[in-house]
Amino acid sequence: MKVQVIFMKKNLSTLCFAGLVALTGLVATGCGSDDTNVVPFTPTTSIHEYGIIANRGNNTFTIKNVNIGNGTSSVLNSQFATGVGTNPTLVKTHPNINVFYVLNVGSATISQYTMDANGGAAFLGTVATPANPQYMVIHPSGGFVYVGAASGGNGAVGSIRRFTVANNGTLTAAGADVASTSFFTNDTTRIKDADFSFGGGVLHSPEVGKIESFNIAADGSLSTTGAGPTLSGTTPEALDVDVRPGQASLVSIVRVAEATDRIESFPVNNGVVGAITTNLSSTSTFLNMADFAVNGQYYVGSASSPQMYGFNVDNATGALTALATNPMAVAAGNAVFVALDPSNNFILSTSAAADSILTARFRGTNGEFTGSTSDTQSLNNPAGFDFFTFNF
Repeated sequence: MKVQVIFMKKNLSTLCFAGLVALTGLVATGCGSDDTNVVPFTPTTSIHEYGIIANRGNNTFTIKNVNIGNGTSSVLNSQFATGVGTNPTLVKTHPNINVFYVLNVGSATISQYTMDANGGAAFLGTVATPANPQYMVIHPSGGFVYVGAASGGNGAVGSIRRFTVANNGTLTAAGADVASTSFFTNDTTRIKDADFSFGGGVLHSPEVGKIESFNIAADGSLSTTGAGPTLSGTTPEALDVDVRPGQASLVSIVRVAEATDRIESFPVNNGVVGAITTNLSSTSTFLNMADFAVNGQYYVGSASSPQMYGFNVDNATGALTALATNPMAVAAGNAVFVALDPSNNFILSTSAAADSILTARFRGTNGEFTGSTSDTQSLNNPAGFDFFTFNF
């Protein structure tokens, strides 16, 4: 995800945790296909967008105010260090309450925080993950958090740990870790992203050679179906899995032992992933995190060159067609972690190492790339990020 994905809309007048939807109700609504109605998010002048960006270089995170009018950002909380573990790599915000989580890959922990309407953060505490955590996803209900980890190391099965979410957002490990049936990764230093389909009834986990699906019970516990599409290419490993809004197709970024990485898409029906529909070899040596817009357009960043890719995705088949401006050359930095802001006006990305850049690429009328702005303020080897939106 991705940085995942899915951006959280929070209204100060309705922030409560009592409205969590039971998984039994979510799964019971599935029938025939995973199509759902998606209501586009329309920006207004009363909305404040805050981005939270993990800084791997100095074990901090930065909170920025994102201007939805022009894509620029300004620092609200510069390199916050309290409670942050070693090598923070991914941030995920809760869908229902003002809480966010930072996955610390080096220390195998999750740091938990509340956030106020002015962009201030307060530390809630830390919980442990399995060794070598690679992804962290929040269930659509908000009631569970899952961490996938390369607990067995390179070329071995991994594990997924389930956490329950208390009313204040704090996490508690629940039940035994669930092992993957496939090798989890070829490189424990990688970061990945998973996603859900079937109304939150199925978790799709990126692994070596395939995408593995896990059924989710009412208590959040996982049971593997053992099924999943076979990936193509030489030594393929899924890095990022994204389910299209409307939930009838899935796209994955696949790392291969070839000259360029691949983008592969699949149909999804009631949580079951079908055979590959599109298999694109990109022009980039390494791809990384990607994200969907609410209208189903898909954006992918290059981790090895200053480029961004954009596609339309057919919701029935998962077939990909490139946008007219694909690919887009970016003046500064690689697009290592990519996500859309909640207004869906901009595709934002972080570039790590010497660049330390947060870049906004504008979306045109048809979703095409129309320009970019860069911002290097208060970032130190930036990584995964997510957003809060406050309505006033």
